[in-house]
Amino acid sequence: MISFGELSMLLAAVFWSIAVIIFKSVGNRVSPFVITPVKNVIAIFLFGLITIFTSVPIWYDGLLITDYYRLIISGCLGMGVADLLFLYSLNKIGANRIAIINTLEPSFVLILSFFVLGVWMNITQLIGFLIISGAVLMIAIEKSSRKDIDIATYYKGILLMVCAIAFSSTGIIIMKPVLNKLTHSVELQIWATMFRLFPGVLITVLILLMKKNCKELVVPVMNKNIASKLLLASGLGTFFALIFWIVGYSNIPNPALASILGQMSAVFIIILARIYLEEVITPIRIVSMCIAFFGMALVVTG
Repeated sequence: MISFGELSMLLAAVFWSIAVIIFKSVGNRVSPFVITPVKNVIAIFLFGLITIFTSVPIWYDGLLITDYYRLIISGCLGMGVADLLFLYSLNKIGANRIAIINTLEPSFVLILSFFVLGVWMNITQLIGFLIISGAVLMIAIEKSSRKDIDIATYYKGILLMVCAIAFSSTGIIIMKPVLNKLTHSVELQIWATMFRLFPGVLITVLILLMKKNCKELVVPVMNKNIASKLLLASGLGTFFALIFWIVGYSNIPNPALASILGQMSAVFIIILARIYLEEVITPIRIVSMCIAFFGMALVVTG
């Protein structure tokens, strides 16, 4: 029987997958420079409601000053820069390609763990990383179903998605020592997630204000249909998915199993993108998805 932790991780994957599809559906009308700060502001508001009705604190003063700096930097990189690049790439190359490329994340986390935490991957994990890289390369050289994307935009989208994974993974590694201090309390882990959103909002708002056409970019959000979709996607993806992700990791003893269940979002995204966005699922993508998951299993279980 499925455990509470496993169910939570699967729900996180489902909620994030639905959010990605909704973000993609409005991506042609709303700039990622607008979507990113808007979704984070909505999530902060929802987390604020959590602090009112639960025991999650508004502020926690039990950390070192360097820990707060870690959360701030992590938020800037993960909830700010990485999300901005992710949404840009999502709009350019589509949801199912993004889903496959995103399987690189566990490998990036392991590689960065060596440089930041001094933890290196073993030979099995290295082989898994190379296998995933091969799957991503298959996507990069795929020639079918690219008629609506010029070659420069296509490769730029793939490159920026890889950069998004790198920034996101760096944010995770920077935040990891802080989360290790909060393992005794899910409420404090949720607080850390909420606190991390603030610098993410700040940096993306500053980037938006630096755009010369800032006012024009914000106009589409005033549309009720678009606003409702952004509200729903932000609630599912930046709020509920994050909460269930934290609860899942806190209640699954095996981190490898947690990682695999979390990466199930790739499968859900590909299926939902076919149904709701009518994105083509080519044989190459199916094969690369299977290869990527095999490689990811080696990485997280090695």
